[in-house]
Amino acid sequence: MERVYQAWRKYKILTLISFDVEGAFNGVHSKVLVRRLRERRAPEQAVRWISDFCTGRKAKVVVGKYESEVKGIDFPGIPQGSPLSPLLYIWYNADLVDRKNDTKGGALGFVDDFNAWVTGADEEETTRLIQEQIIPHASQWARESGATFEADKTSMVHFTRRVQQDDSRPVWFEGNAIYSQQSVKVLRLTLDKKLGMDEHIARVVRKGTQACLSLQAIKGMRPAQLRQLYRVCVTPILDYAASAWYGPGKKGVPRLTNALDKVQRLGARMILRAWKRVALPILEVEACLESATERILRKVTSIR
Repeated sequence: MERVYQAWRKYKILTLISFDVEGAFNGVHSKVLVRRLRERRAPEQAVRWISDFCTGRKAKVVVGKYESEVKGIDFPGIPQGSPLSPLLYIWYNADLVDRKNDTKGGALGFVDDFNAWVTGADEEETTRLIQEQIIPHASQWARESGATFEADKTSMVHFTRRVQQDDSRPVWFEGNAIYSQQSVKVLRLTLDKKLGMDEHIARVVRKGTQACLSLQAIKGMRPAQLRQLYRVCVTPILDYAASAWYGPGKKGVPRLTNALDKVQRLGARMILRAWKRVALPILEVEACLESATERILRKVTSIR
């Protein structure tokens, strides 16, 4: 997001394209992983241990009382759920993400999500740069890794403040035309092209409301227990990535926090079993809850 603001300050735009690797952990080829570990000078003893870890694995299927015979897995990849697997995948896709981050462009990767961006004077220039630089690099990595990108999950967005926008030029990837969208999701954070964050807040409000309604269906619990459930199950949904959009005095923030207050009201009423017409500040005091603004400010301040 800071790169977007930097581009805007120079009267440029930033275009981001987001890829998703199909079956990330299952698609890891052990020989490719070992080769990349050696290329990055990992200790040979660790490389041999990891090679053994990724080969010769077996499995069986258990359904009720039925158990199948144990069979070897032809293409085991790296195991889901292992604490070592995310670390190994970082080594596996390091060549994909290994890109200089500066004012001209950059890249960000997290397991099977890969995001790359470029800056330019207009949509025509940034679209051309993505087609000429990022698409060939991603395609080459996929061929060398035996990986497949999910074309239907590939998305592109032009971050711009301009009123007149040219979104008609697609980039072509694996035979598919990728057109610019109004928003893109990066690590569960929804970013619209003007960074207004309204779409992200609408999504977390919807999820937070669903969580409150689920807790409301629980009967026979004391207010202290309901308050604990609200803090554990609902507030993390509302506050996720708040440091990306919240700032005291920042334009548009009161509008976003007011949307979160709707869920806060529902949660406080759930804790107290209170009437609909009770004012929110009273509900928060009686339920021993921080206001949404105070809670987010405390979390954002502790992060920074």
